Order: sequence, then C-alpha cells, then structure tokens
Amino acid sequence: MARINLLPWRENLRRQRKRDFGILIAGGAVASLLAVVWWHFYNEGLIDEQRRRNQFLERQIAEVDQQIKEIKDLERTRAQLIARMNVIQSLQTSRPQVVHLFDELVETLPEGVYLTDIAQTGGAV
Repeated sequence: MARINLLPWRENLRRQRKRDFGILIAGGAVASLLAVVWWHFYNEGLIDEQRRRNQFLERQIAEVDQQIKEIKDLERTRAQLIARMNVIQSLQTSRPQVVHLFDELVETLPEGVYLTDIAQTGGAV
C-alpha cells in the first residue's frame, strides 16, 4: 500500500477554516458597528423630531398666553365699560327725579316762602 501524507491537506483545510472564521468575525463586527451607527442616527433623528415638536408647542403656548392676556385686558375694559354704563343708567333714571323734586317743592311750599339752601342726604331732602 502506498503511503500518502494527508498532513498538508489537513493543514490547508485548517488554515482555510481559520480564515473563513476570521472573515465571519470581521463581517459580524462590521455589521454590528453599522447597526450601532444606524441606531445612533435613528435615535438622534427621533430626538431632533421631538425637539421640533417641543419648539412648535412652545410657540403655540406663547401665542395662547398672548391671547389670554389680550382676553383679560378686554374683560377688564369690558368691566370698566359696564361700570360706566351702570353709572350713566343710574344718572338717566335719577334725572327726572330732580325735576319732580323741584316741581313738588313749588307745589308744596306756600307762596311767599323762599328757600336759601336745600340739602339732600340719600333719599331725604
């Protein structure tokens, strides 16, 4: 029987497997690195989007705060106008009372009596 040396063949196979394993490890490391980089950029994109949303909300809140301030100013002005209208209304309703008072004075005072001073306190003359 002929003697065949299989050692170089086995050694070549072992080297081939080591090289394939190294390539797979390097490929896995590169794929892992790419996945980490992608995940980083994906998260940064999400954070940027949330920042844009927050800025939009802050602008909207500032606008609404300004509108609330204007509404409060308008309500204050409205209350002042209503108070003025109430004063005017009370003056309008009391205006004929003065005429009636003087008319009643003329009718109730006897002839020849002259008034030098009239004072009104509340509803009493």
